[in-house]
Amino acid sequence: MALMLPRSVFFHIPKTGGTWVRQAIRNAGIPTVEVGPSPEDAENWHSPISRVDVRGKFTFAFVRHPLGWYPSFWSHRMRRGWGRGDPLDRYMAAEFERFMWNVIGNAPGHLSRRFEIYTGPRPGALDFVGRQENLERDLLFALSQAGEEFEEGTILATPLKNTGSNLPGYAPDLLGAVLESESRAILRFGYACAGEVASPC
Repeated sequence: MALMLPRSVFFHIPKTGGTWVRQAIRNAGIPTVEVGPSPEDAENWHSPISRVDVRGKFTFAFVRHPLGWYPSFWSHRMRRGWGRGDPLDRYMAAEFERFMWNVIGNAPGHLSRRFEIYTGPRPGALDFVGRQENLERDLLFALSQAGEEFEEGTILATPLKNTGSNLPGYAPDLLGAVLESESRAILRFGYACAGEVASPC
């Protein structure tokens, strides 16, 4: 579901820090209302912009470098189970490298298209798209731009959630294939140094 704030709407793209964003917003004392599909409809829980009335609201979301997003998704599925309704479940594999080659071979550019569902096919559908790699800073910026009233200190004090440890890495040939496959998202969202996962250039 999207999160409606007094002056803005947050669109939660899976595996981009949205669980932390939701908690940080609530810790900051900002009133919120969940809008979109029913929370009981777990497989359709994340609402794209096309399903929410955003008139008069500042809109924002977060993305993540594909090189960081895919290991996080795969690790989550390995912990929680596959076959839960996500399009990537059809490429399930016990080894990360096999999973990625399955995705690249059968659904090249999947994450670029997924991001576009939430952010629009071209820049400008949302007022602001931050990066998971700069989550705290970009959330403070989005809330300030929206004119929300909040306590900055409570956001900064919110502990991170769902942080993966020991995420799998990439062999050189696989890394290059992912960068090529997801070049649209990498270029659009400012990850100009394609090999840098932690921060854009």
